[in-house]
Amino acid sequence: DPKDGPKDDLFDSISPRAAKDFQTFSAFRLFTVAGGDNEFVAEFTVPGSHKEATVAGFGAVLVDVDLSHKTTLTFYADSGCIIAQEDAKALKDGLSFVGLVSQSEKFPIAKVEVELGTK
Repeated sequence: DPKDGPKDDLFDSISPRAAKDFQTFSAFRLFTVAGGDNEFVAEFTVPGSHKEATVAGFGAVLVDVDLSHKTTLTFYADSGCIIAQEDAKALKDGLSFVGLVSQSEKFPIAKVEVELGTK
């Protein structure tokens, strides 16, 4: 039922063998982009509001990164300039971490574009 929200079934609803293919870093936190797209954007708001916010750091644990230099996180300041671009290390069947802590109060992180290596 769509009103119940997404199911956390380790991708079993997408492919019956998916639960065997992907490990998780923390239970009930595994998600993917749907519809064949391989990109998503993380933007930040003040909790309980729609007011835009920035963060001092952002990180993501990625599952089953097979190819180096294909999965990338691009970090943006609120001015729109790129603060940094970081690639995920390839660890087939493993967990990769990519993160950034802004080194300047002048450039807090306003959004992060995540490009996954494969569609």
